[in-house]
Amino acid sequence: MNNTPQPIIEVRHLRREYPVEDDPVVALDDVSLDIARGEICCIFGPSGSGKSTLLNQLAGLEPATSGAVRIDGTIINLLDQTQLTDFRRRHMGFIFQSYNLLPHLSLLENTALPLLFEGISRNTREAKAAALLKAVGLEDRMRHKPGQMSGGQQQRAGIARAFITDPEIIFADEPTGNLDSKSSRAVMEMMHRFSRQSGKTIVIVSHDPDAAAWADHIITLKDGNIVEETWNQHTEHKND
Repeated sequence: MNNTPQPIIEVRHLRREYPVEDDPVVALDDVSLDIARGEICCIFGPSGSGKSTLLNQLAGLEPATSGAVRIDGTIINLLDQTQLTDFRRRHMGFIFQSYNLLPHLSLLENTALPLLFEGISRNTREAKAAALLKAVGLEDRMRHKPGQMSGGQQQRAGIARAFITDPEIIFADEPTGNLDSKSSRAVMEMMHRFSRQSGKTIVIVSHDPDAAAWADHIITLKDGNIVEETWNQHTEHKND
């Protein structure tokens, strides 16, 4: 039996259909799972397996056809759009495959941006952003624009931005999808370190076995169904 902490995410009998004429496409079919607080969980599978749809469901980005997603005691399916937006702002951070940095802002400004919506003063938010950029090794690039940076550097800035609001859960959608193998390893190592230091829950969607190997918990999807769940007991030795 796997001894895991209390789940922060609980999914029960989740189904998601997309209407296509008279024959709806079933992207998720009766999916149930738990994700423990503080773990790195990888939703793994090939293109078309339903993993991005599942991420969207966990983050409340699209409605379920049936079933429920409970996050830290709140059934997010019961929230209206205003409540969902507020819930995401307070509880979630996001890391994207395409980085999603604003090209006209510096890395410091991009990283600090989520705090602007919290009404936090410029000095305070830029000081916190600077500390996070230093933590991801970008202290000498804070004033650079995204176009002046490599993909790996932009993704490290994306990681700093995701953590700046101190969310309980980080959702990472193919975070290494646009990176070479060296940059991918550096990004996954950084996410692993941040998770261990902060106790945050990280949910990664990936089709890359190397990325999945960094996870504590791997949920493998195929055709909208969970076909395997495994727990990795060796994630603390990735630097060996």
